[in-house]
Amino acid sequence: MPIFPSVEWFERVQQAANDDAGFKALGVCDANMGVRVDSRAFRVSFRAFQCESVEEIDDDGLHPVDFYLEMDHPEWKSLIENIRKHDEADAEHTMNTLDLARPQGILRSREPQGATSFLRCHLTVQKYFDNSASIDTAF
Repeated sequence: MPIFPSVEWFERVQQAANDDAGFKALGVCDANMGVRVDSRAFRVSFRAFQCESVEEIDDDGLHPVDFYLEMDHPEWKSLIENIRKHDEADAEHTMNTLDLARPQGILRSREPQGATSFLRCHLTVQKYFDNSASIDTAF
């Protein structure tokens, strides 16, 4: 059982997403997304109709990503458990809702066009995380 957060966990979600016809049906997404969990960071790269790669990065690795999502471990755990319970995020746990519900949001970008990149592919990002419903996760 993969532990969240870890490269193994993100790779298992990557495989589940790439095997999901609904993920591919969302269309092309070309973006490098960062995920920050407390002091750890990961890059998830989307190319065309798939999740291309996953890797753990340091803080400097967040500079070139198009955008990143930042929450602390308990918030990520709540999101992942909600997805598992409902087979997808409920209306209160989508990336858009989580971003809008917090004064500082969860979306971060070093460049102004990063938010635009997120808006173009937010459904792919959400579907990627929704595919974690099939992954037994330890925290």
